[in-house]
Amino acid sequence: MVIDEAHTVIEWSDTFRSDMLRLGEIRSIVPEDVRFMAMTATASKELRMKCHLQLVLSTLHETFGPVLHELRGKLTSMDRVIIYCRKIEDCSDLYCFLKRGLGDNFTYPSDAPCELSKYCLVDMYTSVTDQDVKQQIIKSFRNPSAPLRIVCATIAFGMGIDTPDVHRIIHFGAPSHLHSYIQETGRDGKLTVATLLTLYSKKYQ
Repeated sequence: MVIDEAHTVIEWSDTFRSDMLRLGEIRSIVPEDVRFMAMTATASKELRMKCHLQLVLSTLHETFGPVLHELRGKLTSMDRVIIYCRKIEDCSDLYCFLKRGLGDNFTYPSDAPCELSKYCLVDMYTSVTDQDVKQQIIKSFRNPSAPLRIVCATIAFGMGIDTPDVHRIIHFGAPSHLHSYIQETGRDGKLTVATLLTLYSKKYQ
């Protein structure tokens, strides 16, 4: 499948043809071996990245679609999840995928400003995250009644954090060392409740 003039998906979708934002959904109804290509001769690097994320040209949909589906259905009642990524770019792609998939439900309540971390159901924690945002994420994750359900993070997240209600940790790519894996899985809750650990390959493009 080829999408020509792909920059129009971003430039026109908000004001002219909103259905273009749903082009990425076609991937869910065609065989997995069908190749997708987006073509444009005029898009800047930033616009090409937006097209990439909007059209879901990676397999993030196949890998994390079930997580997104569960979050859409349960919202703030979903168990908390930490998704560890190997690179900041992976965190960013995954965060954008989940944010786009949630739409108006990205914040709780739904009319809350998405610029304020304390209202978000999903957030991103890396070494380049603003310090104020880092502190808010930690505060929210420690508070059982806070909306935050999923943190997309690098190894930067978790040092000394006590979050007893975290019972699912997903590794998006295998850690480079066994001790890193043990350290990351050790961020689950300290209660005597089973924890689900999931490992996905990092090679999703």
